[in-house]
Amino acid sequence: MGFEKYIGELIATGGPIAAGIGIVLLVLIFGLKKAGVSAVFGDRKTLVDDEKLTAVQSTVDKIDEKIETVARRVSAVERDIEQRATREEVHEIKIALARHEGRMAVIEQIGKATNSAVERIETYMFEYGVQSQAARIRAQMAREQAAREQAAIDQARNEE
Repeated sequence: MGFEKYIGELIATGGPIAAGIGIVLLVLIFGLKKAGVSAVFGDRKTLVDDEKLTAVQSTVDKIDEKIETVARRVSAVERDIEQRATREEVHEIKIALARHEGRMAVIEQIGKATNSAVERIETYMFEYGVQSQAARIRAQMAREQAAREQAAIDQARNEE
């Protein structure tokens, strides 16, 4: 008789929808109590064993640690990727390198031509005996200039 009064009050104050919800809740509560799930309303040990709950909590903690480890590793990879050159930057570097290689080839040709000219001048001077002091100084200066140009070419090649 107590439930009829309660249902009557629900219908009067909340309408038929509230009464329907109330009936469903009552059926669920009594069904759960009858099925042995009374720990929700009473002793919690009958619902979940403390040892099992501790084991589950331990497993959850381990999973959290693994997630944190993975998150740190992903962050490290992201930082590494941010510092790397993009495809566009690598392409620009390749273009600049090709330009410098072309310039070095031109400098090398100029150095060879200069060296060849100095050798021809020296040969001419030795063959015709025109080795005055001034001619020797000029020849020495030309050789030194050719050597400096060749050293610059060699240094540029080593830097590549």
